Amino acid sequence: GGNSSKVVAVSSDGSVVTGVSMNTNGFQRAFRWTAANGMQDIGTLGGDESEATGISADGSIIVGWSQYNGSIYRAFKWTAATGMQDLGAGDFSKAYGVSDDGSAIIVDSYPNAYRWTQAGGLQNLGTLGGESTQARGISADGSKICGFSYVSAGDPYAFRWVDGVGLEQIGTFYSCARGIS
Repeated sequence: GGNSSKVVAVSSDGSVVTGVSMNTNGFQRAFRWTAANGMQDIGTLGGDESEATGISADGSIIVGWSQYNGSIYRAFKWTAATGMQDLGAGDFSKAYGVSDDGSAIIVDSYPNAYRWTQAGGLQNLGTLGGESTQARGISADGSKICGFSYVSAGDPYAFRWVDGVGLEQIGTFYSCARGIS
């Protein structure tokens, strides 16, 4: 209903698209688009705004962030069956990606990044010795995550996190990994 929209993710076969669009009241809202149903507002956690940031391979799971109380926002997972659900990562958290099957989601909740699974909840990825870590990419099976983490000297370095191994520095001074195979 508004005058702008942005696509941020597409399902593997291209049949489902997600992103953010302005509504008629001027608020940004997460949407799901299919050829059969067009653009659908997927709601909020109770506030005025939401934004989708990732989608599962089959398009059934959308992740992102939503206002839930005033200017406070939280990470969410959306499905057609359950609607938008708070991932329990706390205030000012955002989900940035989801594994192909939707079983693992990456969440930033300052100062740390987390891997969320239905079975295990939130798993702190740790840091490279500095004050914070931010996740930006997740592998298809959810076992590997990338992003950047600060070191004790205060500089950000790219990292790769591997389930069962932990955080590994992979970049150089002021680097960030944004995608993972």
